Amino acid sequence: RDAPPAPAPRGTPHLGAPRRGLQPAMIGGTAGGMSPALGRPSLNLYPVDDKMTSSQHGLSTRRAISRGRSVMREQPSLGRMCFLSSSLAAISGMANAVSISECGTLVGAMTGASANVGIHFGTWQGLRIASVIAAYVAGSAAAGYTGSRLDEVDEGQRCEGLLASAALLASGALARLVSGLSLPAVYLFAAAQGLQMGVSSQFRHAALRSTAMTGTWADAGLSLGRCIRDRGFSDQVQRRKLTLSLATVLAFVVGAGCGSRFRRRLP
Repeated sequence: RDAPPAPAPRGTPHLGAPRRGLQPAMIGGTAGGMSPALGRPSLNLYPVDDKMTSSQHGLSTRRAISRGRSVMREQPSLGRMCFLSSSLAAISGMANAVSISECGTLVGAMTGASANVGIHFGTWQGLRIASVIAAYVAGSAAAGYTGSRLDEVDEGQRCEGLLASAALLASGALARLVSGLSLPAVYLFAAAQGLQMGVSSQFRHAALRSTAMTGTWADAGLSLGRCIRDRGFSDQVQRRKLTLSLATVLAFVVGAGCGSRFRRRLP
């Protein structure tokens, strides 16, 4: 008998192997890639659909660029975004000022409320504050369930979520005026604030935080730090974010001041 053929060097494909066995996926990776098992480049003996794959990648890249350009064209102006965010922030500031003066409770900032739940845990006051947080979450959940977004206002359509938020604010004020009880009014105010926050947070161009200024101050600080790092305000995106954040905070403060002063003039 003839002597068996000498084994091929390691890493060299068997030339007598069937054609199907030499596909790139069978020898350790994609065409032109690295073999994860052997740690060396895989042998692309029979490329499979290389041209098709390249054309598909090119087409997807062109489509992504086209979508990005269309989004940039559809993005509203900075003035319009500041107007939308500032209007909602001013209303939220008024609601919080009235809620503090009338009911002694903030209804738009859940950070402090959450801390108070821990401080007064196991007491009636802690349970009361937790119920206010639950009302706020219920309002946000309603915005998520209905899919109401601030884009409807930007497109000139009716926004059911903001209309419902305004109705809840009016109902809270009426409940306080008629019954003299603060707790029902606080629940309605908190639900209105949560609903407004949910609607504004779903704005496709930017997450506008119209009721909680903690995140807005953080956004302003981040944008300011990035502008300082770049040694100037040449970055248009960061300048836009900084302007929007500062306009939102300023409107909230002005709204709170107006709400407090108007409340003092009422009998």
